[in-house]
This record gives sequence, C-alpha cells and structure tokens, in this order.
Amino acid sequence: MTDLQQVKDSLKNVAKEYWETHKKPLLLSNLPAVLEARAPNFKSILGPQNIKSFIKDYAAEMDVRLIEHATHKAKVAVAPAAVTFDFPTDSAVESKTQKTPRAPQKGEKAVLALLHSLGSLPDEELDRVTIPVSVLVKMMK
Repeated sequence: MTDLQQVKDSLKNVAKEYWETHKKPLLLSNLPAVLEARAPNFKSILGPQNIKSFIKDYAAEMDVRLIEHATHKAKVAVAPAAVTFDFPTDSAVESKTQKTPRAPQKGEKAVLALLHSLGSLPDEELDRVTIPVSVLVKMMK
C-alpha cells in the first residue's frame, strides 16, 4: 500500500468511525490530530495541499464528502458520502445579531428636526451656523 493510499484509507475510516460514534461529521479543524495517529506522515504526503482540497480531489475515491456551513465558512467537516447532514442554521442567533431599528426618542426627534431644517438652508447660510455640541446633547436629554 502506498503512503497516499494509506492517507486515503485512514481518512475514510476516520470519517466513518466518527459518524458511527457521534452521528455528526468530523470537523476539519479536528482532523489532523485524529489522522496523525493513523498516518503519521500525512502532512508530508499532502505536501503544500491542504486537507480540504485533498478531500475535494479524492472524495469520490474515498467515499466521503465535505460538508460546509451555509454562513460560517470556517465550519467545514467530512462525513461518509452516504450520510445526509446539513449544519443547522442559527436563525435564532442570527436574528439576535441583526439590529432592529428603534424609534427615535423625544430628544432625538428634536435634534433630527433641527438638522432636517438646517439641511434646507442654502450653503452660504449653512456655513455661518454653529451649534455647540453641548446644546445638541442637552436637546437629546
């Protein structure tokens, strides 16, 4: 068995065993430590190629597939080709991270109204308008 074939077989077996044990794919970030035990020289065999591109190149031959998260590009895993798995989308988490616009407060409305009024002035008059920040801050309160 060649070194390349040993890496392919090891990767296939690791993906299969991890799936059977955990019922989820093995994240590529965890793969080197697991693969090192079975094919100690796998890094030198891959050379400059990274694990992800190696799996893409030989996926059909190894009977595995890459699973990539829809929004988290760094979340990539390997699993047997026959299994069906998609990373869950964190719609609850994503909706929390999206800020919903809030209604302006009473003071904010006054400042916005002032700025809107100033916006209608001609440029030469606008150049002469100076409003201290302390006035704007007091209007906000």
